[in-house]
Amino acid sequence: MTTKQDRESMEAVAAQMMEYREQIEQLEEQLKEAQAGYDYLSEEVMPELMGGVTRMDLEGITIKTDSSYRCKKITDPAALQWIVDNGHSGRIKSDVNVAYGMKDRDKAEALMLKLQAEGIPAKTEVHVHNQTATGLLNEMAGDGLEITPELLNLLGGYKKTYTKIVKK
Repeated sequence: MTTKQDRESMEAVAAQMMEYREQIEQLEEQLKEAQAGYDYLSEEVMPELMGGVTRMDLEGITIKTDSSYRCKKITDPAALQWIVDNGHSGRIKSDVNVAYGMKDRDKAEALMLKLQAEGIPAKTEVHVHNQTATGLLNEMAGDGLEITPELLNLLGGYKKTYTKIVKK
């Protein structure tokens, strides 16, 4: 049984916890806003001001702009076929998923060995993971291959330009 003093202590600690939670939520929101502001300046304003120059030495700092490609997970059949046709089929993965409860884990493992023979359908997903797709685009660009808007559209990718500032 809790005493009146125990309840009062719990209420006081709960109040402190709620205050900290509120502070955390406010700080997280401020961080999001600060990151968005930084990204806007880094990805849009500074590259535009630099007008295509990729390095600028100023008093006390060096400003560099660079770009890289980003890509989402690729599941589109046409995009997957492009990857195969262009010699990158090793990057494609196939996942087979079968839902079983925890108590039936050994049954699930046995089923995976004989899916075809049993004729039981399983969800299969063929894809290129987003980090692998991003790596492919950046590797191709690094090799001097042209990354066209059509290719970016096919693969669901985009080019990201950003700025780095280094203090001297």
